[in-house]
Amino acid sequence: GSPLNLLNLVLLSIAFLSMLNGGLFIIIAMLPLIKSMFFSFFIIDIVRRRELIFFFIKSLIVITTISAIIGIFQEIVFLGTETILLFVESKDIPLITESTPIGLFLRVQAFTGNHLSLANFLIFGLLAGTNVFLYLNTALRSNEKRMLIIAMLLMSTALIFTFSKTN
Repeated sequence: GSPLNLLNLVLLSIAFLSMLNGGLFIIIAMLPLIKSMFFSFFIIDIVRRRELIFFFIKSLIVITTISAIIGIFQEIVFLGTETILLFVESKDIPLITESTPIGLFLRVQAFTGNHLSLANFLIFGLLAGTNVFLYLNTALRSNEKRMLIIAMLLMSTALIFTFSKTN
């Protein structure tokens, strides 16, 4: 197994101990951590060969870029027509809009359900793209470098449109 699996088991054990001591509220609060841990085990076990690593990174960047394009499209439609292309109740509209000195903006979500999830997804994609650009730069052809730069610009633009102060 991978040394990362050992670290994941330690973190999962600590989370389990916290759940035992904290009760039902902590169990519910820890569900995202547990989901992330299982995904981590899954990814570590799948991505073992070099070609699978490249496929995983390419897929991540492509899916993240598509999400960024959808988010940017949502913002353009909102700015042009003030139509929100999301399934949202009218009472939640103040939560998904951001008032700025230059006007009202939509906190884009794409298909993630909320702007924070999209922002986390975009950060992960930007980190992967930056690492590819820094460490695999000599292995990339010029058109691949150009597409990677365009993808990272789209992801950065969508990240700005999430108006996530934590990310």
